[in-house]
Amino acid sequence: MKAVTFARVSSKYQEQNYSLEGQNTHLFNYAKANKLDVIKSYEISESATRGDRTKFKEMIDFCCSQKECVSIIVDDVDRLLRTFSDAPEIEKLVQEGQIEIHFYNTSLILTKNSTPDDYLKFHELVLDSEKYIAKFKKNTARGRNEKVMEKCMAAWKAPCGYENFEQDDKKKSIRKKEPDATNLKKLFELYSLGGTSIRKLVALADEYGIKTKNGNKIGVSTMIGILKNPFYYGEMCYNGKLYRHNHGAIISRELWEACQKQHKLQSSKSFKQGRIPYLYRNVFKDWYKNLTCSCETKKNKYIYISYYRDSKYRSYVNENDINDQIVSILNQISIPKNFIDDYNLYIQSTQQDEIAFKAAENGHIKAEITKYDNRLSRLLDRFLDNEMPEEEYEKKKQEYEEEKSKLEKKIQNQGTIEPDSKQISTESIHLFSRLGDSKWDWI
Repeated sequence: MKAVTFARVSSKYQEQNYSLEGQNTHLFNYAKANKLDVIKSYEISESATRGDRTKFKEMIDFCCSQKECVSIIVDDVDRLLRTFSDAPEIEKLVQEGQIEIHFYNTSLILTKNSTPDDYLKFHELVLDSEKYIAKFKKNTARGRNEKVMEKCMAAWKAPCGYENFEQDDKKKSIRKKEPDATNLKKLFELYSLGGTSIRKLVALADEYGIKTKNGNKIGVSTMIGILKNPFYYGEMCYNGKLYRHNHGAIISRELWEACQKQHKLQSSKSFKQGRIPYLYRNVFKDWYKNLTCSCETKKNKYIYISYYRDSKYRSYVNENDINDQIVSILNQISIPKNFIDDYNLYIQSTQQDEIAFKAAENGHIKAEITKYDNRLSRLLDRFLDNEMPEEEYEKKKQEYEEEKSKLEKKIQNQGTIEPDSKQISTESIHLFSRLGDSKWDWI
């Protein structure tokens, strides 16, 4: 019977230091002992879990192109495949009699006449291989995070409410500092309810005796930094990334997020002088001093716009008088109906062009995201196969993830149209069509 040998390693590093030659030696010995005629030998370096597996597919296509059943001789199941995604295709070809597979290490042979027990054993071996990969990735990620945390602790200054200390094994760490931790929690809870300013929190922190690491009083900027610090709910920021820490959270993440919303709300409040919604605020300037005309309310009823008519005296114009002048001008404007109809048709046609353009742009961006996904997959393979040091892996991984994040934000921004451009145009046309209407009284 004709046969092909299939020897695989995951990387160039393994190719130079591992087993391609060793695999081939016992695969050919096995073929000779079982009177199999090796017509082609495949020695490849590619991942069994990432990418398109070009060489693997080439080997399968070659076997299927033969006029008779071809035996594939492989060292073990994990050399052929490591996930269940490829297993159905392999089983189908075996059951159709196009190929049969000889696994050297396990003495398992899959043919169209194999028993259910043989296929069960095959599935178990694939499952073991897949579990090994998952466990290896998890352990690698955990070890990487532990190393990052160890580096952090070596030079990390504990925030307010915590303190640095040395453990029994002389390693540096961080722990809560009482009563500061409890008092800080009270400040977070108070601020999350609303109605409490940052300056009020600063005053309360002074009453509680909370100090900075240098022994100084808490200031406004320091208090804002405390409110925004994720360390208090259990995560620490290192090199732009968040990592879970095990030094004890002072507050819950829900409380921290409530404080962020409250800070954003307070930051967006208008200044005291801008609370009254004057129609002509910052609209007019006086000719004498080139200053913005101010708006004032008299007798809690009448609104005036004031300006300097000379170096000493100010004059006042009633807001209603300005409204009357503007309405008079607008009522003299008339837009032909045929122009409005043509404009409506133009808006409708451009809307379709805009949709098509955005769809094409999104397709291009998604292709770029896929490209970075593939790069991250290849990068992980190289790291798992010990082809690159951890520091270089983390640097490239962060670079790719940042570029991918930028692309994903582009798609999100394109998908958010507030409000819809067609709706704006329609409302604008409706507004323009009212020009010249004698009932123009909405100012």
